[in-house]
Amino acid sequence: MSILVISPHHDDEVLGCGGIISRDPSKVSILQVTDCDDVRSSEYSNLIEDLGFTRSLCLEFEDGVLDIKSKMDLSSSIRRGIKTLERGDTPFDQVFIPFCSLHQDHKAVNHAALVALRDFKGEILEYEYPEGLAHFGEFMPNVYFELSSKELEDKIRLLDHYQSQLGLNRNEDAVRSLAKIRGHSSGFEYAEAFRLVRGIRKWPNYHSNS
Repeated sequence: MSILVISPHHDDEVLGCGGIISRDPSKVSILQVTDCDDVRSSEYSNLIEDLGFTRSLCLEFEDGVLDIKSKMDLSSSIRRGIKTLERGDTPFDQVFIPFCSLHQDHKAVNHAALVALRDFKGEILEYEYPEGLAHFGEFMPNVYFELSSKELEDKIRLLDHYQSQLGLNRNEDAVRSLAKIRGHSSGFEYAEAFRLVRGIRKWPNYHSNS
């Protein structure tokens, strides 16, 4: 199983998929779309060192203005980034993209990623953010991944690398509360929730003798 997380900003990947990333970092690649200042760049470098992998690429678009960039340029850049991060000629099995929230960059990346992935044959899932609960219930998850207590603590540890980005809805309490809510919704103690955008399956071979 190979996984790609497309992140509008350095910290979105942890907020949305920190549990999945920490579970087996060797199977994960991260495509960062926007550039960042020296502080957040240093925080991200420490995060990558903590995870112990180097399969990461930044497209270096300007932060905060993706909605006024050329949609074609953005989707084409994301498509090239995906090909760069693929392991040889083997495509990813799952790609996680940001929920189309009220943030203009999240909306732009969501749309551009779907365009870039229009021929993708694996699963595409949207991830959420703690502040998404305040966005009028727009995010309706239909896939849940159980988080053990250790995996939740690992996610919080990864978030701690982004001290410059912590705030009212982006902190340990918010992440822990969301994990509990999604856990209660799915019959687990803790969970990360996603929305399956597209999943392609082959029909089983009912006529096989095996």
